[in-house]
Amino acid sequence: MMKTLRSKLLLFFMTITFFSLFVIAFVSYNSQKEAMETQLERSFQLYAQGLITSVHNIIDEVSRDVGYLSANPVLKNPDASTEEIKEQLEEFVTYFSIFEHVVLLDLDGTVVADIADGRFIGYNVKDREWFGRALNGEANFAEIYFSSLLEKPVSVIAVPVTDNEGNLVGILSPYYDLVHLWDYVYAFSELQKEIGNHAYAFLLNEQGDVIGHPEEEQILTRNYLRDFNLSESILPELAASDGLFYNGQNGEVGMVRQIPHTDIFTHNWYLGVAVPEAELMSPLKNLLTQYLMIFLFVLAAMWLAIIHFSNYLVSPVERLLKAQAEFSEGHKPDPVPVDSYQEINQLSSEFNVTMAKAVERENIHKKSTLILEATDNAVFAVNTDTLEVTTFNKKCETMFRKNKSDVIGATVKDLNESSESFRSIEEHSGLIKRLETETSLEDFEFTCPIDGEERYFYILFNQLPASENEDKKEILVIISDVTENRMMLKQLIQSEKVKAAGELAASFAHEIRNPLTTIRGFIQLMEARGIGEQGNSRNYYQIILQEIDRINGIVGDLMNLVRPNGNTQLMEADVNELLEDITLLYDGQVSSSKVAIEKELDENVPTFLTFGSKLKQVFINIIKNAFEAMPDGGSLMIRTSYNVNLETVDIIFTDTGIGMDADTLENLRKPFFTTKETGTGLGMPTCYMIIEELGGEIKVESEPGKGTVFTVRLPVKLKDAGLKGA
Repeated sequence: MMKTLRSKLLLFFMTITFFSLFVIAFVSYNSQKEAMETQLERSFQLYAQGLITSVHNIIDEVSRDVGYLSANPVLKNPDASTEEIKEQLEEFVTYFSIFEHVVLLDLDGTVVADIADGRFIGYNVKDREWFGRALNGEANFAEIYFSSLLEKPVSVIAVPVTDNEGNLVGILSPYYDLVHLWDYVYAFSELQKEIGNHAYAFLLNEQGDVIGHPEEEQILTRNYLRDFNLSESILPELAASDGLFYNGQNGEVGMVRQIPHTDIFTHNWYLGVAVPEAELMSPLKNLLTQYLMIFLFVLAAMWLAIIHFSNYLVSPVERLLKAQAEFSEGHKPDPVPVDSYQEINQLSSEFNVTMAKAVERENIHKKSTLILEATDNAVFAVNTDTLEVTTFNKKCETMFRKNKSDVIGATVKDLNESSESFRSIEEHSGLIKRLETETSLEDFEFTCPIDGEERYFYILFNQLPASENEDKKEILVIISDVTENRMMLKQLIQSEKVKAAGELAASFAHEIRNPLTTIRGFIQLMEARGIGEQGNSRNYYQIILQEIDRINGIVGDLMNLVRPNGNTQLMEADVNELLEDITLLYDGQVSSSKVAIEKELDENVPTFLTFGSKLKQVFINIIKNAFEAMPDGGSLMIRTSYNVNLETVDIIFTDTGIGMDADTLENLRKPFFTTKETGTGLGMPTCYMIIEELGGEIKVESEPGKGTVFTVRLPVKLKDAGLKGA
């Protein structure tokens, strides 16, 4: 009976399982009991600390808010009226919702201002302890007490108020809403109910009075120490202890922690967290029942598993041995099924992986060899220690006129000596030095002559991983001939230049032809009538001169468009000062044009390196256009601002002029486009070119009849601006 493998496995595993389950159940029960107590202790510590932090934050918030109010200049002014003080107190309570009331006391303890329509004015509190401390210059919290005046528990803060010379002028006494404090106690208790237990939190003062509890009727009516015959010294002892305390009188387990003091909060308040002890022990009783059920279930499952396991224990071993034999004979066996126990599964998996890697390695080698030989790029690999060439594809053979068999195993220095093409590439790229030092192995482009023709090449480097059996490092070098791409790019750029020049020439000819036609017509008219035979010849001369001046203006604007102020120098410029200087020039024109100039210049705008004269040209052109857009008068607002994060300066020009339609906005930066009778249409294109040259941008927003907004954005860092010649 016991000689079979199945019976031996059954007896062995059942014995081990029974003994193991018994030990596990015994140890788990005791450890679970200890763990539950430890977990409860840690949970209470976290709960208590979180609630203490919340209460302490409220105290800090109240302290800060009252500090702000005590620094109010109206309250510090002894001559301020009651209405002025009341207005400040109302604004404070409206803004800081944690306070429900606030009063101002004189030095005799009498209320002189409140926010309850004078309900508390005249009420005297000089006998209160907190008032005496405040009168001595000490800001302090009062203990929570039941106010007969407000008919509910309250707590006040007393803060001295001094004038600008430091003289005490009054006592500020805000009443903060205790609901904000109690909400944390209530929220904790409600949360515990939602998760299925009856834990709750409460607040005590140092006399044991309940000052915060989920059952509000206990607040200031129940004394915790008196109810359980405890001394006042027990609270500091419990707060200093890290463990739980068991209250046998009410069957609760709990923890007590003290609220930390602050500069103005010196009371000894204690926060407690408690839960019925019966709830702590209930999970352990359920645990015993669960262990018994699990014990029986595992025994039955183990019996069935051992019987099933013994049936297929031998078959996977036989399958693996058969596959191993086929693989050893050079055949490719089918993958061994991985459906047995761990040891056999691991052997089967490793066997399948090994077989798959061998097949994959062979396929990858074939594929990579085909790709390497078929590519149009010259590809070779170099051993970084010896500089020996380990890979050399067909493109390399063609480019360097060397056979692979002659190069593999030789060094790149040998290749440099025997191949004229490689030597030319090496001289212009420093390839061998880069490979020797393994530095500057970044992709780069260079030119060099090959067979008397200048060629463009791009070199890429790639670090090859070392094989499993070798630790040598290799670098893959890929040389691409990009000459045709570069030639096509140059032709494309040249064609774009020719196209742009043609468009500009056509526009220029159109603009020049108009004044020339006028000049020619007047000269013909003068020739037909005779210079001395009529009295309007002087007017003709003036018109001819005006048309010639117009031609000069068009040519000048065209030169500015091509190279605006090309001889200007970089300088540290202050945009605000530039605008002040420019608007000063328009002071005389403001009254005659009925245009008012307003400025809002940001003092935080820094000076930065730029072309000051070019900026002046842009600003003057925009201001001039704004004046012309307001023939019947209006206003021009100029604002500056500095964006610290983007490191940019915005100059915004806002006018109330006639505005621009969509067509004008779309063509604003096109040369020779203008809506003015005497305009050249080159001013705004020049402005766009200058600002873009400085690395910035111009944005325009406008609607007919609603004015125009020009926004000029400039970077303050030269490296970001892309300035030419910088």
